Amino acid sequence: VPTQPNPTTSTPTSFPTFFPTQPNRTTSPPTAFPTFVPTQPSPTTSTPTAFPTFVPTQPNPTTSTPTSPLTSTPTSLPTPPPSRGPTIDTETSWIQLIQSRMPSVSFEDSTSPQRQALDWMLGDSYSLEELKNDGDDRIVQRFALAVFYYSTNGPTSWDLENRDGWLLSSTECDWGERSFGPDVECSNNNVVDRISLWSDGLSGTIPREIGLLSSLTFLGLSRNNLEGTIPTEFGLLSSLTSLLLYVNILEGTIPSEIGLLTSLTGLYLYNNANLSGRVPTELANLSNLEELYLYNTQLTGSIQSDLCSTLTDAAIDCGEIECDCCTSSGSLGVTPC
Repeated sequence: VPTQPNPTTSTPTSFPTFFPTQPNRTTSPPTAFPTFVPTQPSPTTSTPTAFPTFVPTQPNPTTSTPTSPLTSTPTSLPTPPPSRGPTIDTETSWIQLIQSRMPSVSFEDSTSPQRQALDWMLGDSYSLEELKNDGDDRIVQRFALAVFYYSTNGPTSWDLENRDGWLLSSTECDWGERSFGPDVECSNNNVVDRISLWSDGLSGTIPREIGLLSSLTFLGLSRNNLEGTIPTEFGLLSSLTSLLLYVNILEGTIPSEIGLLTSLTGLYLYNNANLSGRVPTELANLSNLEELYLYNTQLTGSIQSDLCSTLTDAAIDCGEIECDCCTSSGSLGVTPC
């Protein structure tokens, strides 16, 4: 009897041992499921991780793309301005200065004498550096002389010696230095007061910018091939005492503004066959005029009798111009009208 209970006891003992094992399996599947579920999220987590990783990776190329253009563009664009910046500022200020003195001056045409003169100055070291301390008058003076050079075909028709002596990178007072006399002469402070270009191959036209040379006392451009009209801007040369334009191909009329040159002592316009129209009555205002030469022209009209009190020598085409105190210069010599 005691032996039987032992197997019975043994049997229940083995059952309990078996059941716990089952729960272990049961426990094991749930463990597997949870383990599997977190494993799924793991790839899911991995996927979002890949996206963020991929998105920042895109910005990197994007950042890299703007960086290279942005760096290269500002570098290539701002770099010229440092060298050109001052030039642009200088160009603007010079244009404003010149047009404040003579509003009619235009720089639109790149081939015009005015534009050529300005471009030359902007590339000339002396103009850029030395004129900074010399004031506005020097800038205007240098510009006017450069315009005169280009307008009268300096680079192509001037005599070689004169051509090589102009537009130097030095003071204008050194221009045109020659063995038999300078083209340009100055008074104090580098102010041009005399221009002498006789028989030097000048052609083209006398530019209106000649009127910017307000300190001129002597202008001699005789025996050249100058065409066109006499600029009205000559009336701005209030200090001019001698104007010599004879033996050229000038045409049109004598501008009435010549009557503003009250310091003028000599006016020489003879041998300009196409100079026409009536002699301006304003010549009567030239109270200091001593010599007047208007022959071999197509001028008509009369010389005011008021001038006879100051004139010491006057030659005209008798019959075309009336004058009580003039003579006629021709093949027969000087004869009274």
